[in-house]
Amino acid sequence: MQTAVHTLCALALTCAAGTLPAHAAVVQGSLDAVYDSETFTIGDLDTTLSVYWSARHPQSSGWFYPGPDALTYYVATGMTNPTTVSNAASFSYQSGVVTAAEGDTVFARSAGGYYAAIVLTNFEMLVPEVPAPGGTFNYLSTLTGTWYFDSSQTGDFTAAVPEPSTWLTMLAGLALVGAGLRRKTA
Repeated sequence: MQTAVHTLCALALTCAAGTLPAHAAVVQGSLDAVYDSETFTIGDLDTTLSVYWSARHPQSSGWFYPGPDALTYYVATGMTNPTTVSNAASFSYQSGVVTAAEGDTVFARSAGGYYAAIVLTNFEMLVPEVPAPGGTFNYLSTLTGTWYFDSSQTGDFTAAVPEPSTWLTMLAGLALVGAGLRRKTA
C-alpha cells in the first residue's frame, strides 16, 4: 500500500514537473547609473556576459564594444520592450563598435551563443563645476536601463505562457498528489 502511494506521488510530481515551461531561461535586471567607460555584467547564476560601453558626448548616446566576451550587437532603434522578441537569433549582428541612443534596445550575442537585450532608458552627462587642470572639463556620464539575459541560447525573450493542455497536466499531477496524501492519512 505504501509503495503504491509513493509511486502515485512520484508520478504526480513527474506530471507537474513536466509542465514547467522550458523557456524559463530569461532573467532580468536593472542598470542603475553605470559610469562611463565601465564594464557591467549581466546574466544568471551560471553564465554572465561583460558589456563594455562609453558615452558619446554631447549626444545622449553611447558606444558598445565587443569586450572580453567578443560580443556582437544589433541595435533596435526605438524598441523599449524586448519581451516581444521571439527570435533574436535572426537579427543581423555587427562585430565591432555600435552606437545606440536613449530609447533603443541593444541586443548582444556572445561567441558562446548566449543572448542579452539592454534597454537604454537614460544617458546622463554630469559636468563638474570645477574644470580640470588646463581648463578642460572631464565629463562623467552614466547609463540607466534594464537588461534581459537568455541562457537557453535561443534568442527568445518572450514570456512563457503555458498552453491549456499544460495546465490540465499540471492540475492532474496536483490531483494525484492530493489523492496520494489523502490515501496516506486514511
